[in-house]
Parts: sequence; structure tokens; C-alpha cells
Amino acid sequence: MADENKTTEGETDVSVDGDSKTTRTVTRTTTTSRVVSPSTDAKTASLLATYEAWVGSHSGLARNVETTLYVAPQLVPKRVLEPEVATQFGYSLVGLLHLYHDYVLWKKDSQDPEPPSNDHKLTRFVRVPLSVISHVQVLAEAVARRVGGDVGKWRLIVWVEIVKSVLRLVLLAQRRRVMLARGGKYKGVESAPRPSAFARFKKPKQPGARTGKTFGKATVEPEPSTEKSAEEPNKITFDDATIEVAEGAREDLLVAGEVCHILRPVVYALLRRRRPETSWTPVVLSLLVELSGLALSAAAVKPVEPLKPVSGDKTKDEIAARKMALLLYLLRDPVFATVTKPLTGKAADILDYVPGVGKLFRFGTTAVLDYYHQFHFYTSAS
Repeated sequence: MADENKTTEGETDVSVDGDSKTTRTVTRTTTTSRVVSPSTDAKTASLLATYEAWVGSHSGLARNVETTLYVAPQLVPKRVLEPEVATQFGYSLVGLLHLYHDYVLWKKDSQDPEPPSNDHKLTRFVRVPLSVISHVQVLAEAVARRVGGDVGKWRLIVWVEIVKSVLRLVLLAQRRRVMLARGGKYKGVESAPRPSAFARFKKPKQPGARTGKTFGKATVEPEPSTEKSAEEPNKITFDDATIEVAEGAREDLLVAGEVCHILRPVVYALLRRRRPETSWTPVVLSLLVELSGLALSAAAVKPVEPLKPVSGDKTKDEIAARKMALLLYLLRDPVFATVTKPLTGKAADILDYVPGVGKLFRFGTTAVLDYYHQFHFYTSAS
């Protein structure tokens, strides 16, 4: 609407020394009326609300969108975007979108009427950046190497590892008698697997016409199907960032072990930045820190009395996962250049005489291992 101007005029007689003086008073009132367009924040919030409603009712299609967005960056011409950067951009985009979709589905089924406590807010404030960094760190490493070379790459790696370590120490400081799970990152877990796409083609075995017997696994009378449809979303839950250990655990040993586990990537990154890739110092020292952390954490949760366990299955799984992550040291220089690559090369030479298997093994040892070896965050387990 246009601005509206209102003018009010009036005459007032004022007597001055017996003379009559007319004073004209003019009052001008301006009324402005404008149509205020919705702000950008309001439009964005409306679009997000619409998209979240669509994801909640079409989770299967939302997962297909993730796959499409992974492929799309790889179709960009090479002169516009490097293939390596395009591939990592697709990975990062899909990872972030998958995390967002998990959050939308979790929020849809979450029925906690009470507002989150301060501890929960702090935990979320720490876990969200950790999760986002985990999805974009390899892309950032690829871009830093393209822009700043090896020096710029390791400068970025050091800062990223420091930020992640500080965030994890904050998580550890909240509750001391705990063990970090999966580095404190968010990871959605579906309540049940989706039914197979071929499940509707399965038919119960029919008995033979003459003998009346059925061969194979016995079948029961089919019951009304209660399985979810492909479009009905499963419930999404997020595991806790920490695993609580029972009272019998040694708190001092547990804290020391977790601190070693958290600081190990920083130790490696700082030493690797100052030394060439042929130096064994970063690998050896970081391995010693990690082994010390494993020994301390395992000793902390080891029961003093055999009949009183202080660790659960989650604690054992976390320690086992950390032990398996030690195999990633085989992909770090100088271990990769002096041990892993020569051994896999000799094995590939032997398997070349086996049709099919030889070529597949050589591809895995040359292309796949070489590709993952060149990225720190693929082999850091941080």
C-alpha cells in the first residue's frame, strides 16, 4: 500500500492588546502503511518445515535423493571441478544430508515433552560439530592440498584434530566415569531393517500331490502381514556419546586412558607436520600413546572380582573397535611404503596366475589402498 498523508487545518483567534489576531494552525499527520514482505529467515523456516514434513512421510524417496546428490557432483566437467574434489564433495553432501534426514525422522518420533536440560544442550552443542566435521574433513583436506600443497594440508589437519580433541575432552569432562563411543559423533540407528524388495515374490512351499510332503524348511500357515511398507519410516535413534562404566571401575585409569585416546591424533598430526613422510617418529610415538590408552582403559574396566563385572557389551565392543583401528597404521607412511606396499605387491604377483582373482586383488592393492593412503582422515581413525 502507498503512504497516506492526512492534513488537518484549523483557525484560532488570539487576542493581543485588545486587537484580535488570527493564528492559523496547521497539523499535518502522516500515516504510513506498507506491505512488509516476509523476511528471508521466515521463508527459509517455511521451506525447511515443508521439506521436513515431506521427509517424514517419504523417507524412502529422501534416501534416494541422497544417492542422487552423491552422483551429481561427479558429472561436473573436469575444467570446472577436479574429479577428486568432486568425489569428496559428493561424499560430504550425502553424509550431511543423511545426518539431517536422521534428525528429522528422530524428531518426528521423539515424544519427550520436557525441555532438554543444560547437560543435554551442552552435549548436543559438542556432538553436532563433531558429526559435521567428520563428514567434511576429507573434503577440506583435498581442497587444502590443492590450494596450499602439503604444507597447507598438514596445517589444516593439525587445527581440525585440535578442535575435535577439545570437543571430546568437553564430553569427557561432563561425566568422568565414562568411555567415549565412536568419537562422540551422532549416528542414526534404525529400529528394524526394511523388508526386502523381493519379499512379496516369496511363496510358501506346496505339498507334493502324491506324498503330501514338502521338501526344505517347514513353513507355517501365513499370518496377516504386520511388516512396514517401504515408505513407512523406521524409528531412528541416536546412541549416547559416552558409555557409562559401573562403580567398580578405576576412575583414574579410565580418565587417563580416554585422554590418551583423544590426544593421540593430535600427537601424530603435530609430529607429522614437522617431519617428512619418511620419518618413523610420528607413527611410533602416536602408536605408543594409543597402546597406552588401550591398556589403561582395559585395566580400568577389568573386574577386580570375577563375579562382579564392571563393563558391558558396549564397552567391550568399543575397545575391540579401537584395537581393529590399529590396522590403519599399515596405511600410513613410512609403514605403507616400506612394509604394506611391497608385501601386497608380492602377493599380487603370485595371485596374477589365478584367473579373475589376480586382477581383482591387484586392483584392490594398487588403486584402492593407494587412494585411501593419500588421505590422513581416512587412516587416522579420529
